[in-house]
Amino acid sequence: MLWPMLALALAFTGIAVLAVPAVRVFVEVRRLARQVGESSRRITRAAEDLERATAPLGGHVDALRRGRDDGLSSDDVLSSHDVLSSEAGADRGQGLTHGSAG
Repeated sequence: MLWPMLALALAFTGIAVLAVPAVRVFVEVRRLARQVGESSRRITRAAEDLERATAPLGGHVDALRRGRDDGLSSDDVLSSHDVLSSEAGADRGQGLTHGSAG
């Protein structure tokens, strides 16, 4: 009767000893999952910001292509865009023109 009880006690002790690292691994996996989720949200937000930032560039490229087709130089197209963007800034209450310090 001693040997079966000793075997049960050792089995219980072994399970208890293995439970401690299992709990630590579980906690670390949850922490890592939170970090991955946060990183994913940051990457998504950065991608959206990049899309918003590149939208005006598409307009510039289209204007340059149209300007080349119409015989305008790229300086003419850019200077007309600078005037439009400074007017848009004034409409927003910024009042900044191209080249002025704010």
